[in-house]
Amino acid sequence: MKIDDKQLRAILIEVIDESLKSVIGESGREVVYYYLQSSYAIRRENIPENLEAFTEFINSFFGLGAKIIEKTIIRNLCLKLGIRTKQMEDVKLTQFIKSIRGE
Repeated sequence: MKIDDKQLRAILIEVIDESLKSVIGESGREVVYYYLQSSYAIRRENIPENLEAFTEFINSFFGLGAKIIEKTIIRNLCLKLGIRTKQMEDVKLTQFIKSIRGE
């Protein structure tokens, strides 16, 4: 499946939203976005350009729980993009996005 960067960006924002909500709820998602913006100066819509900082943030914020969030995001991206999830079992979110972009 060929996807341009603009489409991937929109899908990524949507999937991160959905994934955070499914794992930590609506209020938890809002807390994440608040602290992401106040601590890292990253707004929700700028996460795709700052994916490394986003994953660093969720790792520092949730500790080992961040793995669950990352896996949920990857699984949901795979579903949206029609990618077999078994291939992506031990991949980090940043690696996964780079592979989609062909980097």
